[in-house]
Amino acid sequence: YLYGSTQFGDLAPHHGVEILNPTGTPALAVEDGIVVVAGNDAHSEYGPWENFYGNLVVLEHRLPGMDEPVYTLYGHLSTVMVQVGQIANRGETIGEVGSTGRAMGSHLHFEVRVRANTYADTRNPALWLFPRTDENGQQYGALAGKIGNARGDPVYLTVKAEYYPDTNGSPEELYYIETYAPDTSPIGSDETYQENFAIIDMPPGLYRIVLSASGKWTERWVEIESGKLSFVTIVLK
Repeated sequence: YLYGSTQFGDLAPHHGVEILNPTGTPALAVEDGIVVVAGNDAHSEYGPWENFYGNLVVLEHRLPGMDEPVYTLYGHLSTVMVQVGQIANRGETIGEVGSTGRAMGSHLHFEVRVRANTYADTRNPALWLFPRTDENGQQYGALAGKIGNARGDPVYLTVKAEYYPDTNGSPEELYYIETYAPDTSPIGSDETYQENFAIIDMPPGLYRIVLSASGKWTERWVEIESGKLSFVTIVLK
């Protein structure tokens, strides 16, 4: 359930990412920070309404090169294991995964917020997290991009990314991505990238990006590199 996704029109635009794990799995701080929220949202709105995240933790981070604070939110926890004012170190257990609040099954809801700890200040976590490394030591990569009209305005549509280990063969994996645009998905883009989609943990290699708009098919080939973010810009005319 990616950032900005509506599950193809069934849900409201998603302000974070969901990481599936069984109840009781440790939830770890992604970076050093101070705990500014620890408890639940039964009587406080950290999302669109009360009891949206259930048990949650929010950390405030001061990152090198950034004048503004960055906040990370960990929602739907079964257990909260820190207190407000406490310093949480990177990798420290701050709670346990659960399904409290508005959750369908056990998972961690993770958000990145820039400038202010509000639902309106989220950014795509795929631009902030390191891609995973598999059991063979291979680090994956990430893909982001901006798809817009001739005026440069971002547009909403579905993008398909096909992974080709061998360009003469068939795609090994398919990724379906919804773009986000202000008129359909009032959520935040990174000020530098101005992206309207991003996805992480993609095996390095060649990808065929395919989309359809106004009855026309467009495709681009993009290389995903280990430990790097690849960016594609497509202008629809």
